[in-house]
Amino acid sequence: MNALATTIGLAAQVLGTVCWIPQVAKTWRTRSADDLSRPSLALVATAVAAFGVSFALDGAHLLALGQIPTLGLILALLAMKTRFRPACAVGHPDDGPVSASHPRSWRKTT
Repeated sequence: MNALATTIGLAAQVLGTVCWIPQVAKTWRTRSADDLSRPSLALVATAVAAFGVSFALDGAHLLALGQIPTLGLILALLAMKTRFRPACAVGHPDDGPVSASHPRSWRKTT
C-alpha cells in the first residue's frame, strides 16, 4: 500500500471513529438507547470487524488496528442498548412486547 493510500485510509479511520463518540456520550449521559436499532448496530459492528480482518489479510496492519476503537464504540452502544431500559414502553420492536393497554403499543400481547 502506498503512502497516499495509507494517509487517506487513516484519515477515514479517524473520522469513522470520531463520528461515534457523540452518540456514545449522549447514550451514556441520558441512559437511553431507545432510538438505536440493535440490528443496525450489529450489522455495522460486523462490517467494521470484517474490514479489520480484510485489512490485516492485505497487510495493512495499521488500518486493521484502527478498526478496534470503532468496533469498541459500537459494541459499547450495543451493551448500553441491552443494559438501559426504555424511557417509556412505546412498543419498539427491539424492546419486546408491551402491554396491550398502553395507548402507543405497536402490538397487543395476550
